[in-house]
Amino acid sequence: MPLPYHRKLVNDFIIINNGYCIRTIGDNSYKIEKGQIFFYPQNQITSTKFISEDFDGYYVHFNDNILLVTCTIFLPSKLAQLPNLIVSTNAQFEFINQLLNNLYLEYTQGGLSSLVKSMLLLLIEYILEKNQQTLIGLPNINRSQLLVNAFKELHNEHQSQLRSVSYYAEKLNVSVNHLNKCTKNVENKTATELIQSHLFMEASILLNQSSNSIAQIAQNLGFEDANYFSKFFRKMSGQYPSEYRKND
Repeated sequence: MPLPYHRKLVNDFIIINNGYCIRTIGDNSYKIEKGQIFFYPQNQITSTKFISEDFDGYYVHFNDNILLVTCTIFLPSKLAQLPNLIVSTNAQFEFINQLLNNLYLEYTQGGLSSLVKSMLLLLIEYILEKNQQTLIGLPNINRSQLLVNAFKELHNEHQSQLRSVSYYAEKLNVSVNHLNKCTKNVENKTATELIQSHLFMEASILLNQSSNSIAQIAQNLGFEDANYFSKFFRKMSGQYPSEYRKND
């Protein structure tokens, strides 16, 4: 069933054996179908827009510490660069399903053991190795993409406090115009529009998951005036915060 915006505190990936679903990471939407693998890096805002009735597959979640403890060579940042993967052959997909089945059996019998961690690492390394050239919906990483990624990471750290594009441009050692040009080329949005979009998603999360008053949520998000927050939210969604909370 559909899930509203929420922030993932762990890494996730799903493997689709049947049916399809539509998931988002930030502003990007992905249709994930049979034979595909989709990664969700931790600390990302995500939502589920649709799940087909015949949907079937595996869902795995884990934090970076598990992999870092298991193998110091593994870099969790790889996951952030590969949010959507497709298995290129049936043989590979069958092998991955067998690994997942063994992993599931071992986990249900022995919990989060060293063997389970090693099996998880083997699974992820195999997927990354076999699918480096099969990214779906992502352009080749270039300087503009790297700059936009850095902007998103920096904004993610300060989104409740800092919304000035000039602040982020200065931190990234580029001009405001150059930052806006790169975000427009990569995301089809200006830096300001990306900031507002992420602010709206964060507000949606708080309205869904928090019992705080709208005034408190507005203050937590850095709005000095609750009325201004309400107008901002209505501009982004077509609903006032009170209507959104009531209808969700």
